[in-house]
Amino acid sequence: NEILRHYGLKLADWGGSKYVLRDRKGRSEIVQDLGSLWPAAEKLAGRALDPLEPALRETLVEEPVAAAAEGG
Repeated sequence: NEILRHYGLKLADWGGSKYVLRDRKGRSEIVQDLGSLWPAAEKLAGRALDPLEPALRETLVEEPVAAAAEGG
């Protein structure tokens, strides 16, 4: 969810056999398995998702540092 959050998305378990992917606008996609996650995420985000995107990498590095500073 940390990577998906960067793109405004959130993944939740649905009944133990599927997942629901949601965006901030309230749209959702049912995801059957993790193999179909990225195509669904790109559809909801409206763009290609790049796990090596510099802004994403920076966010992933900053979040643990911020949590540690807050005592988490």
